[in-house]
Amino acid sequence: MKGLSALLVLCGFLLVGNEAAALDFQKGRLAVGAKIGFGLEWSARNSDLRDVMDQGFLFDVPGANVGDVKNSAGFSAGGWLYADFWLLDMLALEGGIGFSGKGAHWKSTLSFMGQSIDTDLWLKLAYMEIPLGVKLDFMNIRVTAHLLFNIALTGKTKTDVDGTVEDDKWGDADWDTFRRFNLGLRLGAGYAIAIGPIVLIPGVDWSTHFIDEIKDDDIEDYQVRWMDFFFNVAVEYNLPI
Repeated sequence: MKGLSALLVLCGFLLVGNEAAALDFQKGRLAVGAKIGFGLEWSARNSDLRDVMDQGFLFDVPGANVGDVKNSAGFSAGGWLYADFWLLDMLALEGGIGFSGKGAHWKSTLSFMGQSIDTDLWLKLAYMEIPLGVKLDFMNIRVTAHLLFNIALTGKTKTDVDGTVEDDKWGDADWDTFRRFNLGLRLGAGYAIAIGPIVLIPGVDWSTHFIDEIKDDDIEDYQVRWMDFFFNVAVEYNLPI
């Protein structure tokens, strides 16, 4: 029992010491950091994808009937550089730049001339992201809120139609129907662990795009917006200014 009490007291001293160290570095300082993360990406939508696939979206097979469409989340990863300017002990302005990959997977069955054709489609895009926002610190718990400026750099479609696999790198015609620039929101939370002038911050992020990714007027009553959930870790360095 005494051993358990001593352990709890030691943990309390470590937490208080860590809190004091982190807050000391926040006063009037500039910090720079790097963050990496990975997670799941999915497309939030407002109607049945089958309706627009019947219009020729994704799979353009004249005369084919589209069966039920299954949409699964894709793997996503990214890395970011950022800077914090602490206005108060608890409040900082934050800005940065980063790159992330987004993707999704659709699976369906086409009925064509009495035959059933299994179809899979993978959508993969690479984005440059510019987050601008604020960071709050309360007892070493970091909470962030950012306005995201998202710029699509590359796009790729992979299809598997009844065993025939094709990769298609997007050109100008593809970008005519899919939005290159989008605004979004990112919310995050983490816990700051001070190690001298360096702060280690494991945490989570959630983000979404505001504007419909599809800008083709021929695709009616269907909207797609990227949404992701990330596990990440950041390393900050507090500049001696």
